[in-house]
Amino acid sequence: MYVLSIDLEQYDCPFINNSSDFDVFYYMPYWDFKNNKLINWGYIFSPDSEELHNSLSTLPKQRNFLKLDLLAKSEKECLIKTEINFTNAMSIIRKNSGCICGPFLIKNGHEIWHVAFEDREKINSAITELSKENEIIRIEEVDLSTVELQKLLRLAPILSSLILTLENLNSREKEILICSIENGFFDDPKKIRIQELAKKLDLSKGIISRKLREIEKKIFQEICKILSTIEVDEQTKKFLDFKTGETNFKAKSTKLKKFRKF
Repeated sequence: MYVLSIDLEQYDCPFINNSSDFDVFYYMPYWDFKNNKLINWGYIFSPDSEELHNSLSTLPKQRNFLKLDLLAKSEKECLIKTEINFTNAMSIIRKNSGCICGPFLIKNGHEIWHVAFEDREKINSAITELSKENEIIRIEEVDLSTVELQKLLRLAPILSSLILTLENLNSREKEILICSIENGFFDDPKKIRIQELAKKLDLSKGIISRKLREIEKKIFQEICKILSTIEVDEQTKKFLDFKTGETNFKAKSTKLKKFRKF
């Protein structure tokens, strides 16, 4: 089994076209196939409530779009169920026995898929066909074990939230964070003091200190969510290991009783 990460621009995908027009990020983790239609359940995120509203208003007008159900909505995110016609790329993937094995991630007019194929011949055939009607931006082979891939997919919603948090830092916050990292402010021992960092950025020591605390709080909140999920995964694994062992023990005991009766 080979798993590819494909960064793709489809010309007939309603979500991609919509993300070109508005500052929105689609995270579509659940899907189903019905005849030649694709049914999705997922989220739309936006740093701006008006952009989100306009995106939702115009999405049904996009080519190949069939149905939109708004399941829940807050100021800057919403949960939707959609129905669209198969795009050219989706038809090619299925024709070459490919299997979508991760969420659809869509932003800025392109989309990232994780697709599994049984052999390289199918991969080559699919890529050749995809490049005729779509623009392939990047293809990478995902070198992960099955267990690692499953863990990544489970964490995908929270990881996407972390990515969105980083993207939503303003230009000054990004500048401060990048400069701090590149100059070794977070190294042990520190390679640069906060006074020197403030001088480099032409800001006061107090502003730098306050901004770094604000940035750290935003990022660490997302990291805590990831760590909590990993902790739950570990506890679940221990429970399943225990139950499996218990089941095996019961099975062996049953066999032993049968042997004694015999």
